[in-house]
Amino acid sequence: MRVMSFNLRYDNPGDNGNSWSFRRPAARSVLEEYAPDILGVQEGLPHQVDDLRCWLSEYTDVGRGREADLGGEHCSIFFRTSAFKLLDHGDFQLSETPDVPGSKSWGTHCTRIVTWALLQSKESNKRVLAVNTHLDYGSELARAKSAELILNHVGSFADIDGVVITGDFNDTVEGVIREFTECKGYIDALAAVDETGPTAHGFTGQGRVRIDYVLVSPSLRPTRGGVITQKLSEMFPSDHFPIYADLCWKEE
Repeated sequence: MRVMSFNLRYDNPGDNGNSWSFRRPAARSVLEEYAPDILGVQEGLPHQVDDLRCWLSEYTDVGRGREADLGGEHCSIFFRTSAFKLLDHGDFQLSETPDVPGSKSWGTHCTRIVTWALLQSKESNKRVLAVNTHLDYGSELARAKSAELILNHVGSFADIDGVVITGDFNDTVEGVIREFTECKGYIDALAAVDETGPTAHGFTGQGRVRIDYVLVSPSLRPTRGGVITQKLSEMFPSDHFPIYADLCWKEE
C-alpha cells in the first residue's frame, strides 16, 4: 500500500511564475509516476482539487473546504477505487468547536481542518482509517491542541486494523510529532526507512526543514519511502516536496 502526502501550495497569483497554472504539469507527473493508493493533499483550492479529480479518474476523493461556506483550502483524501471500499468519511475543524465549519481557536492564523476516510481493503478486508490535515504554522499551542483533537478522534473508532495520518504538520520531529510517536506509538514512516530529508523548500529546490509526514499505527510496517525532489521542465510541482511511504501489514 503506497501512501503519499502532498502539500499542493494554494494557487497564489503572487507566486508569479510558480502559480498553479505553471505547476500543473509537474504536479500531474508526480502523481502519475508514483501512483499512490492513498493520497492526502493540503492547501488544495477547489479548482486545484478539480484538476486532481480529472487526472486521477481511477480514484475516489472526499473532503470539503475549511471555511464557513465549505470553500477555501481542502485537505482532501484520494484513494484508489479498485483497492478500497469507502465505509465512512467526514471532516472537522481544528478548534474548540470542531463541528462548526470555519471555526478557529488558540490563536491560529487560519482556519484548519481534518479530513478522514474509513476504508476497507478489497483484497484483505482490513479496515484502514486515513486522516489528513494541515496544522497551524504560527501557534505551538494550536498544534498541540490539534494533535489532541486528532488523536481523540482516531481513538473513537472501534474495529479498525490500521491508521495512516498524512499532513503538513508545520513542525519538526522534536515538536508536535512527539505527541504521535512518543506518546501514542505511531511510526514516522520515512524515518523508519532512513528517508528524513527536508520537505519545505519555497520553490528553490533547497530543502530547509522537514515538516511533512506520514505517520502510521504499529500494525503497519514501512518498507520503502522517500522525499520526491523531481521537477518537470525546470518546474517544481509545489513549494513542498511530496513524500511517499510503502506500507505492509506487520504480520506479512
